[in-house]
Amino acid sequence: MRQRPLPLRFTIDGRAVRASTVVADQGPPWVATLTTSLPALGLEVSSTYVGRQGTPTHIVHVLMAPGDIRTHTDEREAGTLPLTHAREHLLYDHLAALQAHVADHAGTLAADVDDRAAAAVALTV
Repeated sequence: MRQRPLPLRFTIDGRAVRASTVVADQGPPWVATLTTSLPALGLEVSSTYVGRQGTPTHIVHVLMAPGDIRTHTDEREAGTLPLTHAREHLLYDHLAALQAHVADHAGTLAADVDDRAAAAVALTV
């Protein structure tokens, strides 16, 4: 498993917050995990995506907060969340789950996603 940091910056209610986001390729090219931790708040979201060309993409979000761990599963139609190309869509889906989780616990999250961050989630061989 290769893990790579993603160069993202976050704010909550307009204030900068320290966070760490990584993407991990889990063996075959059709499994990827993105994880964002906000240590000062004790919040973390880990999103795993599984799918192959021509099949639906299955998603498991693990949502962690102090004293609370939940999972949420979802499925997307084939081609809507590709794992072998256009993987920036995985990043945007992960960030949407993170925004909802942070809204439940701390406030309104905004993420600064530039071209470098979108490119960093790309599959590396």
